[in-house]
Amino acid sequence: MFFFSVFFYVAIAFLLVVRYFNEVRASRFIISLFITISALNILVIQTLHFLRLLDNPLTYLFVQVFLCALCALLLIDPKKKLFKTPLNWPQVSCSKISWVEGILFFFLCIVLAGVFYVGTLSPINNSDSLQTHLPRMFYWLQHRSLISWYPTAATQLSYPVNITFLGLWAFLLSGSEMYLFVPMWLSLVAIAALVFEIALLLGAQREAAITASLVAISLPVVLMQTYSYQGDAFVAAQVLCVIFFLLLYSTQKKNTDLVLSALVMAIALGSKQTAILFLPIYLLSLLLLILGKTLNFRSFLNTILLAILFFGVFSSLKFVQNL
Repeated sequence: MFFFSVFFYVAIAFLLVVRYFNEVRASRFIISLFITISALNILVIQTLHFLRLLDNPLTYLFVQVFLCALCALLLIDPKKKLFKTPLNWPQVSCSKISWVEGILFFFLCIVLAGVFYVGTLSPINNSDSLQTHLPRMFYWLQHRSLISWYPTAATQLSYPVNITFLGLWAFLLSGSEMYLFVPMWLSLVAIAALVFEIALLLGAQREAAITASLVAISLPVVLMQTYSYQGDAFVAAQVLCVIFFLLLYSTQKKNTDLVLSALVMAIALGSKQTAILFLPIYLLSLLLLILGKTLNFRSFLNTILLAILFFGVFSSLKFVQNL
């Protein structure tokens, strides 16, 4: 069932990359898949919480298919009420690759494949995950909802939950702890794709962009986070997503870039407290866009309001429960 679930998320990610980018490029598809899984999984888990059916994988798939079908309808938009243009068959971006780019890309794939292989050898077992993140996931499954309890560690209740939701998805549908590393590995792949795209937007050549990605994911502290639910890799990918969409807005001035930046920022705030450290930078970036006359004040207010709305939908549940 886990692979069926991944298939539906992949389908929505494909529609998203076609609708938003108007082309299919591997790096941008990975970014779309990362956002799709992050956002829709939260909605599915919260729906199952209110239904008190959090331990039922079939119900998860049913709710997921329903939400994916709704997203597909919105993205296809057959009556052109949401988008002014129809969803056209995309252009596949396959530019010529130099031998230097090929070698760099080969080493990039080797690193990602090696990290994936190591993840299949044993379940996540670092102390922080075992003390804080994984116990609450199993408690939720046992009680079929996200209700709080008398914990052995206060952090089991106080820490944000969006990262743990990904582990809940992987374990619930696979029935195995061996799949718990997959969401964190996907975060590592997303980091590689985002560093590549950001480097291109900043004017780097493709060889330099691939090198930047290779260096970013090869740092030991980054690789170690792939096997932990401390969530630093996941939040780093979310922050890079925000930066990516802000850079896109500065170049193409599409309001959807601001919407997606607000969405990802809201999800990041519900994932780990360290995301709060990036919030002033996000607001400062929007103010700089205003000073540069790239963003008007009305769009700035709309972006802030959307971020607050998205936070309420995707990240506020556990904070409300802890009041």
